[in-house]
Parts: sequence; structure tokens; C-alpha cells
Amino acid sequence: MRRRSLLGISAAVVVLAAGLVTGASAQADEAPDVTVSTSELTATAELGGSAEAALTFANHGTEARKVILGESAGDFTMQRAGAARKDVKGAANPHRLTAGTDRGDGTADKGTEAQLAEAPWESITAHPEPVMDNLVSVGPGGKVYSAGGVSNAAMVATVRAYDPVSGVWNTVAPMSTVREKPTGGFVDGKLYVTGGWTNSGSPVETTEVYDPQQDTWSKAAANPEPLAAAASAVLDGKLYTVGGCDKNVCGHTTVQSYDPAAGTWSAHAPYPEPVSWTSCGAIAGRLYCAGGFTDAGGATAGTYTYDPGTDSWAKLRDMPESLWASGFTAAGGRLLVSGGSSGEVYTNAGYQYDPAADAWSALPNSGQASYRGGSACGLYRIGGSTGGFAGTTYAELLPGHDSCGSGVDWLTPDPAEFVLEPGQERAVTVTMDSANLAQPGSYTASLTVGTDRGDRVDPVRVIFKVTAPGQWGKVKGTVTSATCADGGAGAIGAATVTLSADGFHRVLRTGRDGTYALWIGEHSGPLTVIVAKDQWRARTTDVRLKGGETSDVSFALEPYPFCPKG
Repeated sequence: MRRRSLLGISAAVVVLAAGLVTGASAQADEAPDVTVSTSELTATAELGGSAEAALTFANHGTEARKVILGESAGDFTMQRAGAARKDVKGAANPHRLTAGTDRGDGTADKGTEAQLAEAPWESITAHPEPVMDNLVSVGPGGKVYSAGGVSNAAMVATVRAYDPVSGVWNTVAPMSTVREKPTGGFVDGKLYVTGGWTNSGSPVETTEVYDPQQDTWSKAAANPEPLAAAASAVLDGKLYTVGGCDKNVCGHTTVQSYDPAAGTWSAHAPYPEPVSWTSCGAIAGRLYCAGGFTDAGGATAGTYTYDPGTDSWAKLRDMPESLWASGFTAAGGRLLVSGGSSGEVYTNAGYQYDPAADAWSALPNSGQASYRGGSACGLYRIGGSTGGFAGTTYAELLPGHDSCGSGVDWLTPDPAEFVLEPGQERAVTVTMDSANLAQPGSYTASLTVGTDRGDRVDPVRVIFKVTAPGQWGKVKGTVTSATCADGGAGAIGAATVTLSADGFHRVLRTGRDGTYALWIGEHSGPLTVIVAKDQWRARTTDVRLKGGETSDVSFALEPYPFCPKG
């Protein structure tokens, strides 16, 4: 969360729906103690400017309440089911790679080639080699990093970076040691990696730090209790790890955090049950974890939340089924869990947990039934196993779930934490700042509300309308084929659109409907637009943008050398 000046640009503010919001309570017939004066805030500012809005909280109870405000970007939209559910029978193994490991039928492991995802999941460029037990995290510029794991039945130290703009995987500097199922994540622009099995079978104590600006690794404080197959999440600038496996046993209650600013590890209240291969995420100042596995008890559906303020865990509603080694992240104020194993099958099913309602609902089924892959904000799923220790090249994305992290750059409530005495009201100022936003448009977020007594208050929807400066122009268009879609004009998705002018260069991808759009500031000379895609003839044109106007630049591409299949 950041606050910035108005930069001398005026801003208009409109506050909507001033009626009292009661929210959900622990009992349907009970009114919540903490209420908020509005369900929605709307503000408007020109790009580069800021706006402020206000709302009021009240405590109707008989005891003081500490109120904690958080932010999650974007709106939650219920998506269709996606692919049909797939459950593939197989004896899932929670332990590490050992010499001579095969599929159990005497055949050697062979990596599986990439498959296509099924809507609403989208396939991205396949990982360069089969991989499983890899750490995946999203870094600066939205690049997706896959570190370590197992490839073709061998532990690796390899690190790859996927650029979602170009669709290309690049090899970056490797880690200093091989790691199978390490834990880690990006904190302040650097990737912290710890734990994971090495060839000796013991988890790695060394903590390594990757700087993507320098493409170099360095070392941080050693992990006092290293484990493999631990879940991780970044909360309040610290990397938390939950549960995991040692050399021989899967299922520990260990909870730790690493603070990069202090360079120290800290132990926290143990997890309520031994666990490994669990799914965790940070939402509104708390950790949320679900599912997992223990040698003693098998798969679990247990769901818990951790409050760093009280260093304590609390039980929540169980996941609809027991899953472990799933893909997971927190996005849009929800914990997302996709795929994994129930112990007897690998599945492509998934679920999402809503802390405000203490309720689970279905996620769209992904394209492939697998477990032990890497996952990150997006929701990205990279690699994984469909049996054995070979891994797959499978790489997919569930769009609309990229609003991760502990805050929203353009949204700042002040104060973010405060105590309400019984009968007291407190005004909160909400600043919306477009200084770091790249494009005009309508930005949405939610202001989440939590208390130290667990009151359930509905999030406040925030809409920030950012208008284009007067000198900016907009270019938009649709890329189609007039000859390869049953005689009609078929949309060409994922085409590359390159926009260039003096002092300006930007690369876009068309959506599924073949469309693209971009607002562009002042530049000299005409704008050159080039559209290209494999198996289609590239086309180019020049256009002069005018301030405040929209230029439609659409293309109908010819196939080369013949119409693409499918």
C-alpha cells in the first residue's frame, strides 16, 4: 500500500450506496457487532492523479473490537465448470525420488508431452522439459519462475523464467544445489528458496536468494528446520512455510517464517495437525491452509487460518474432499486449490475457499489430472506428475485470478488497523492513486474487513475509474480470417500485435475473440501496427493517433501456407 500526491491533477469523487451493510454473521439470525456505512465506493481521476473517498465503521457490541482492513484486487466472478472431471487411478507417493524409482510396473519413467487445456483454463507455452516437484512463483514484470524439481527421474537445480508477453521460457542462473520440492516465493522483487530434498535424501538447510535484475544467486540465513513438500505464502513481507517432509517421514506441524529485512528465521505456533503437501495462501493479513497428507493419517480435508497478531491457528470449514499435492494460490480474497491426489486417484477438480462466508465452492476443472506440480498466482500450474517421477511439460493458466499479494498498489485505507470501543464509530479515508497505473480504464478491488473476534463483514467493493489525459489516443481492432472459418470471419486469438513509434514500443496479444486495445500517450510520427501469428501471413499498417479519439485498426489475415487445423 502506498500513498502519493495528487500530482496537480484534479479528481472527482462519487460515493455510492450509503445504506448500512450488516454482512454475514456466525448465526444467520444475529446482527454483527461491526458494520460499515457503505457497500461500494466509486472514484474518478485522470491517469496520474488521485482521489479520496470515505466510509464509517461502527461497533454495536458490548466489547472492544480491533478492525483490520485489507485489499484484494479485482472482482470475483463465478466461472463455468471447465473440463469434465477426471479422476485417474494411481498409487500416489508423497515421498522423495529414490534410486531406481519407476512407475511400479517395471517400466522406466518417461516425461509426458504437453496437452491442451480446456476452457476456461488456457494453455501456455509448454515447459521446456518434463518437470515435477518444482517451485513456481511470479516475479517482477509478471514473469513466472520454475525452480528445481525432478525431470526425467533426476533432481535438478535448473531455473526457467516464462515471459507471458512473448510466451517464451528462458533459462536463468541455476541454484547452487539440486532441490526436489523446495519452498519459497518472491519478497520485494527477489526469490527466496529454502528446503527441498537433495540427492542425499535430507532437506537442504541453505536458503538461496535470486535477484532477477542481476541474474545472480546469493545466500541468506540457513533454515533451522528445513523440510521438503512444505507449503509457502508471503505475508507482511515475510516468507512463511507450513508443514512438510523430512528424509523419511511426511507430516510435520512445523511453521516458520523468514524475514528478509532482519535476515532471521522465526518459529510460530505449530500447525493443528501434522501435515505435508498442504495448500496455503495469504489473505487480508492471515494465512489460510487446506488439505495435505501425513504418513500416519493419509489425506486430509482440514482447513485452518493463522493470525500472526495472536500467533494462533483456528479451525475452519473442511474442504469438500481430501486433496494433497495440489496447485494452489490466494487470489481475489480466496484460497484456490486445483488438482492433486486423494490418495487413490489424481484429479483435475478444484475448489476455492471464501473466508468471509467460511464456505467452499467449485473451481473450474483443469485440463489434466495430475499432482506434485508447481503453481503460483494467476492461477498458473506448471508440470506435475501423472505417475512416477518423470514429470510433464504441461503448463496452463486460469485467467482472472492474478489479483494476489497482500495489497493493491492503487488502493490505501487510512487507518488500516484501529480499535473500536463499544458504541464507537470511526471514519476511514480511502485513497485511490493512479500514479503507477499504465492504462486508463475501470479498476476494481475489494476492501476486506476482519476483526480480532472473527466478525464477518462483507467486503466493500471499490471502483476506480481512470480517464485518459486529453492528449492520449486509443488504438483498437479485431484480427480475423475471412477464409478459414467456414466461409465466415473467424476470430484469431493469441496473435501478436506490435505497436511502434518514435520513443514507443509495445507488444500485445489478441484475446480469444481476436480483439486488442491500448491507450497511447504522446509520441512523434505515425504508429506502426504489425500483426503476426504462426501459419498466417503477417500484415502491417501505419496510423496517426489523435488525442481523445479512437482509431480502429483491424486485420483479416491470410493463411500460410494453408488453413491451420483446429
